[in-house]
Amino acid sequence: MSFEIKANFANLKLKFLQWRTASFVRIGKTWSHISFYSITILSILMASILYLPSAQKAIAQFNNVDTLLIAIGGMLGTMIALVFTLSVIPIQRAVETFSPSVTWMYRNDRITQFIYFVLALFCLLQFMFAIENVIQVSKVLLLPVGIFMLGASFDLLRWHYRRISQMLDPGEAIKRLTAEIENYIRRTQQRLSRLAQIQWDMMTEKQKKEQHRIQIESAYYLSLKGYNNQINRWTGELAEISYKAVGKSEIYSSEIAIAALVRIACYYLDTRKDNMIVYSSPDEYFLSSESDVNAVLTSIYEHMKNINRSAVTLKAETSCIHIVRALGRIASHTASLQSPAFREYSVPITNLPLGYLEECILSAQRNCLDDVVLQGSRDVLHVTKSVPHNVQITDVYLSAIKAWNSMILTFLVTGKGVFANEITKDLMAFLFHLLKQKHYQFNKTLGEVLEKIEGLLPYAIAHEKMFGSPYVGLPLSVPYDLLTSLSIADLVAQVEVQTKEEDDKEWVNPYHDFIEINETIYRHFRSIAENVDFGSSFLLWHIMQAIKQIAKVYLHHLDDPVTEDIGHQAKLANQVSWYLSFFWVTFSKASTFNYLRAREACDIIAWTGLSFHKYRMLYLAGLSSNITESCISNISSIVESYCRLTKNVDPYQIAELLGYLCYIRMLAEKENDKSLLKKTDEIIKKPKSLSDEKWAEVIESLEDQKEHLQNELTKDRDYSLMDNVMTLLQKLLRQRDNQEKH
Repeated sequence: MSFEIKANFANLKLKFLQWRTASFVRIGKTWSHISFYSITILSILMASILYLPSAQKAIAQFNNVDTLLIAIGGMLGTMIALVFTLSVIPIQRAVETFSPSVTWMYRNDRITQFIYFVLALFCLLQFMFAIENVIQVSKVLLLPVGIFMLGASFDLLRWHYRRISQMLDPGEAIKRLTAEIENYIRRTQQRLSRLAQIQWDMMTEKQKKEQHRIQIESAYYLSLKGYNNQINRWTGELAEISYKAVGKSEIYSSEIAIAALVRIACYYLDTRKDNMIVYSSPDEYFLSSESDVNAVLTSIYEHMKNINRSAVTLKAETSCIHIVRALGRIASHTASLQSPAFREYSVPITNLPLGYLEECILSAQRNCLDDVVLQGSRDVLHVTKSVPHNVQITDVYLSAIKAWNSMILTFLVTGKGVFANEITKDLMAFLFHLLKQKHYQFNKTLGEVLEKIEGLLPYAIAHEKMFGSPYVGLPLSVPYDLLTSLSIADLVAQVEVQTKEEDDKEWVNPYHDFIEINETIYRHFRSIAENVDFGSSFLLWHIMQAIKQIAKVYLHHLDDPVTEDIGHQAKLANQVSWYLSFFWVTFSKASTFNYLRAREACDIIAWTGLSFHKYRMLYLAGLSSNITESCISNISSIVESYCRLTKNVDPYQIAELLGYLCYIRMLAEKENDKSLLKKTDEIIKKPKSLSDEKWAEVIESLEDQKEHLQNELTKDRDYSLMDNVMTLLQKLLRQRDNQEKH
């Protein structure tokens, strides 16, 4: 009960504080508005006092009332001269800093003209009041009116001062010009819409079926002369303001001018979205699309590119970032725009601003403005996320991938691997976004991305050789590094499988999408194994760990299958051997042999062989390849590559590599798998390039390895902390012993 009382009290206290804060805000606003008319209010009070009988009597006894009225008129005349003088200042600034349109708007400012007119009227009235018998009203009554006019004139002068101060702000000039452009666009649309409606109403029913009213609007826009030129002239003036501001390092002025260009572009698109025309571009051999709105938008894009070029030359990084963000906002707007002129699953006008965005980013990157590139990459990612579901990849995605590839390549070539990784994160985040969307062309897009990454790997390896291997942030390691949560292995883990088979479609493989996506991925691994010489690069370690993690995903699906169909499970298991082929191909294609990487590879291969041995019933039934035998062959191939590429062969190292076969052999003995024992014994044979003397040393060292293995298996290990072949073998053997006991 006490708790409820405290809660109610706290609630009442909160409401009181909210009310008090809101009251202070309202009082502050009210006082601010009253202060604008303070002198006028004061003059009304004074005039009211002068209308008291005693005051009227005193004024009647005063002989120089007309002199006072003339003095008031003279003072008002001085105010008029001051208003005129002050009005020239913003016009002069508009001529120097802004544009002709801003100068014209300032020269014809209605409020300034209103203030000038009222002051002139008050001045003339004061002189009229001073003349006897012109107005049939006693001067005794007119003097308070003159006092009121004088007070009101002071407030008008203050208003004019605030107005002039506001007009000197660049934001006000740009705001007025932007409003003028938007009014022009809106008025034109309203006029053409009315004309199209009139023409539509005059058509017969048959003609209405053949032609829609929106088509008439589109035709009117095509027939307009000077419409686009007028908008382009105004946007050119906005661009000129920004261009001048960049040269003077006036970041604020440049930013608001750029924002105005974005606003006009988006407003124009929103106004024209129903009646725009989209057609195949003859300049691109009719393979891409254009629109009549590009007559206005291209001009804006060109202005932004020119501003960016100037900012890059002056190293004005902040202005470059504003340009990149602006192009990103326009591209995102075009990507989310819905128009009857667009085909289904298409956004045909997004590639153009995206191309300009890429050009501005790369221009800044070539001049070492790295923050611009990082911001640009985020904007490209935002554009791809703004695209409607299942849009064609040629409209946006391929251009985005190309832009990211160029950014990463430039960073790698210039020795900025850390920045290259940041861009790669955006690229991988894009893939995860498409996967979450279940895009129908995801697999094709994945292939395009992996192809670009494959082409970048040699540059990343060269970067690593030149600058060394950092503890974190290895160049281009993001797609393979398991710590990033954006790796290919994480992507595989997030691929959903069909969890429930339909009764009438039991033949459908629930792993179809999973198998299809993994086919693209293991082809990527096989391709880089054949075409990339890793040498001693630490990237190879990341890739091998990624393959091991992918193997764990396969184990999960086989351990917890969504179907009882052995054939579907076998198709899943068959892909593991394709992933394993990466290891033997990598070391067979290498120009130099890295023994440390070879040991790590053999550990992963042996771990995989042990993990998948329990599914031997799949290959015994002839449905799947023998994954464990594939692992044995891979280890043998690595040993052969070692003997072929190493000048001074160390028998102990050969024995250590072959020793990983002992792990598999021990499990085969425990499982009484005679075929696997035979395969293991056959594979342990002397390589052709090795002498009999050294082979004898290998056999001797191998016996030592077996003895060492037996000793290690007797030790206790924490299976949750260690993830190597030794721990796995010990775990499997103990599980087998427990089964035999029970």
